[in-house]
Amino acid sequence: MKIGISACSNGHLPEWQDQITELEQVLDNMNIETALLPHIMRTIDEYSGTDKERAGDLMKFYTDDAKAIMIGKGYSF
Repeated sequence: MKIGISACSNGHLPEWQDQITELEQVLDNMNIETALLPHIMRTIDEYSGTDKERAGDLMKFYTDDAKAIMIGKGYSF
């Protein structure tokens, strides 16, 4: 089974990378493959990409073989 991991609004802070890696390891131990979207981490501003980039990432899961999508809450001020 494959699960997509996304942040569809505010991006995750770079210092959260260890938590994302840990989540991937936990899922891997459960024989669940993970796919991180390219726009999951916070970039220049609080968002993880433009609206178009984030929407494209999410739509990729619908055309890919992902069986579930996990949307993490990013950082907000």
